[in-house]
Amino acid sequence: MKEYQPDRLLEKLNYKYMDIGINCEDTIKDYLINKGFSIYYGNYEGSERECDIVIEEANHILFIEVKKKTITRNSISGSPTDIIIDLIDMFIHSQEQALAHETFIKKQKEIKFLDGKILSLSSKEISTISISLFDSYTLNDRSLCIKIMEYILKLKLDLKKGHENDKNIARIIKSLKEKNTKIENLNNYLFELCGNDEKEYRKKTFNTWFLSLELFLFFIDESIKEQKSLSAIINSFRSISFSTGEVYSEYKNSNRIKNAV
Repeated sequence: MKEYQPDRLLEKLNYKYMDIGINCEDTIKDYLINKGFSIYYGNYEGSERECDIVIEEANHILFIEVKKKTITRNSISGSPTDIIIDLIDMFIHSQEQALAHETFIKKQKEIKFLDGKILSLSSKEISTISISLFDSYTLNDRSLCIKIMEYILKLKLDLKKGHENDKNIARIIKSLKEKNTKIENLNNYLFELCGNDEKEYRKKTFNTWFLSLELFLFFIDESIKEQKSLSAIINSFRSISFSTGEVYSEYKNSNRIKNAV
């Protein structure tokens, strides 16, 4: 098999910022199907929500949600409010969606998709994965992402006095209300799944991932190459931390160390 080449990602995406999220989702679906993975997606009975992608393995279910928006121009320009809003989109929205699916299947024991497919929970372990197009590989550091998410979950957003005359005030107020709802929903789902049990909460965060699209495609290739489940490949990345920022090199070096022991 050819070595992973991040540049091919650009060939698979019509690189247009307005619809890049949609293309990203379709790219992952096509890639997984072509590699022989069993996947589910779409709407399901008993809920108005829609699964972006679900991968079923022998002992594992992976709920994958794709962040469909890029970092906005206002954030890039340095707007503090928009930076917070975009961070919440990155860390909260997709996980809120994924945890909604996880809560549903744990209550109902199965998900009946409208295309006729049925996903059964049985005794499978569940992971939730947020995929975005960010290319700052520091944000592939799971522990850092969990800390950021936990910090955001303690927030209640409001508009600071003095911004009442901001020309974008209506947009900002609407967005802040939406983000507060997402934060509240995610907290509620976490409580439904874990209650006040610290051990259960840590187990849940243990199976929570934030990955770039490139890194996720890399893990798919490694799964095929190593003939291991995708969840096993992702989990092998869990404890890697050489603080280099070079995630592919760190993964390779970690495997060399494990194979040498």
